[in-house]
Amino acid sequence: VEVGAAMAALPLGVAGTALAPVSEQSSWAAVYLTVAGAAVTIVSLLRPDRRSLAWPGGFLLALASWVRLWDVGVREPEAYTLPSALVLIVVGLGHLHRHRGASTMTALAPGLTLALVPSLLWALSEPPGPRALVLGLACLLLVLGGVRLGWTAPIALGATVGALLVLRLAAPYIGSTVPRWVLIGGAGAVLLVAGATWERRLQEARHLVGYVRGLR
Repeated sequence: VEVGAAMAALPLGVAGTALAPVSEQSSWAAVYLTVAGAAVTIVSLLRPDRRSLAWPGGFLLALASWVRLWDVGVREPEAYTLPSALVLIVVGLGHLHRHRGASTMTALAPGLTLALVPSLLWALSEPPGPRALVLGLACLLLVLGGVRLGWTAPIALGATVGALLVLRLAAPYIGSTVPRWVLIGGAGAVLLVAGATWERRLQEARHLVGYVRGLR
């Protein structure tokens, strides 16, 4: 009964939004989504057998905030993604606390991906600025924290996003200041050194694989 009453707010909200003036439809949509999300979330909190409803309730609340942010002219991706990413990370940390043997890739990767990737896409498509700086620092902190805790997810995602960001920032300078023959010669030298020290590199790679497998 509670679930039906909560979900009934959705069609009522759609009808109310359609009847509202065009200039106010987005505002009313945010209101109805908030009411529906709050109702579903409250049911999940009051009924232990309805805990799974917390996810659709949270999604409705997030959708309400997105509609409202767009309505007031907010176009920065972090305003839309970071609150939901923070919730996912907190849920993942709780899962790791309850299940000591759980993988951090399963528990933390969704939240970290939502927090990092949209900002990375924006940083790759715009001139270097504060977003790239903050994102780079966040990636560095994730890698350092992951190494200290022995967690795979922050190391993998922080290193991957950070490397892509560095390549994007360095590409214009490398392409305009370094002659092509220097790049080709440098690549050849790297291959030559790698071939001459192949056995040692192979041993180091095995140690690295063993270290990664030992991470949580």
